[in-house]
Amino acid sequence: MPLTRKNKIVIGTGLVLALLWYDVHRREQAREQQEYGAERTVVEMNEEQEHSAVAIVAPQDRSSEPILPHAERKTLSDSTAEFDKGMKAFWGDGVPQSAVEALRWFRAAADHGHAEAQNYLGMLYGRGRGVQQNYEEAAKWYRQAADQRYALAQFNLGFFYQNGWGVTKDEAEAVQWYHKAAEQGDES
Repeated sequence: MPLTRKNKIVIGTGLVLALLWYDVHRREQAREQQEYGAERTVVEMNEEQEHSAVAIVAPQDRSSEPILPHAERKTLSDSTAEFDKGMKAFWGDGVPQSAVEALRWFRAAADHGHAEAQNYLGMLYGRGRGVQQNYEEAAKWYRQAADQRYALAQFNLGFFYQNGWGVTKDEAEAVQWYHKAAEQGDES
């Protein structure tokens, strides 16, 4: 079946966005290489985290005391407060930067249906940050956020279908997800 002009535009847009994503990823790797002297593997990062102040601790060994302070805004839902804590840990905003802690807070928010947290979980699993890289798990979290009409997750899921990462490669499915993301536009 030949592609329509509209599908070609959506695919072209998807490819441009994929190139932008690749450029951001490449710059992040260059920053890490500059910061650490050489590109590190996920195993090396996990070993470093085991010897840092923020270690990987089994859930049953965790104290009930939260590592990050409670959100100051009283109007936040639990999932939004959990997501905010994940963002602080992810970016190191006022607390030690830790992908492991970010993963913990994003999972808590995602389990409560927070779409942006689900998208971040997909990214962490897809890149192997704070956890072993797992494209299937990444695709699962992207789908949960995409099903809630979260445009960035729809794009990410389309990218996974286009490349066959964690899902069966299906360019028609990729186009559908790119189209859904593009329909929502970007209000910023």
